[in-house]
Amino acid sequence: MAYKQKAFSGFTKKNKLKKMEQNLDDLKQNYASLPTDNVYNDMDNPYEDVLINLKQMESDANEYKQNQAQILGTLRESSGSSGPGTLVQALARENSIASSEMVSNIGKQEEEGNKKNLEFQAMINDKKAEGETLAYKQNLDKQSTLLGLNQMEIANAREEIARKAESDFNLIQSGVTGASKIIKS
Repeated sequence: MAYKQKAFSGFTKKNKLKKMEQNLDDLKQNYASLPTDNVYNDMDNPYEDVLINLKQMESDANEYKQNQAQILGTLRESSGSSGPGTLVQALARENSIASSEMVSNIGKQEEEGNKKNLEFQAMINDKKAEGETLAYKQNLDKQSTLLGLNQMEIANAREEIARKAESDFNLIQSGVTGASKIIKS
């Protein structure tokens, strides 16, 4: 009965060991397939295509035209026929100043957009370089871990072979000892 229990126990241990080895192999495959790509590789620059706020310029132009129309109406009523030339020159000067301000505002917006674009692109480049370094380190760590696992498996296999050889030798030795006792008796 004890012999049957030992044999059954050995069979169960072998099954457990097989399941554990399969589980380890599955875990190693999962670990080996973990992505180590650059996480910043697909980063986009939201300032790359910055649009100029033309609606603000149109609003300013409309407001300016309304102001000019009001001023013109008021000056016509008050100046009569004596000052239309002066009135036209004053309005032309104001129109030129307003146009220059609008163009200047557009230039400022473009400059701000370009500055943000360049700053963000520099940050993206830094992140991509950081991501490459991180991906390289992760891949190196993964390879080191897999190498360590393989070395451990090889050491365990060698140890098992040595134990089996020792067990076989002990079995042969006990058989020889038993045979020599029988012969001596």
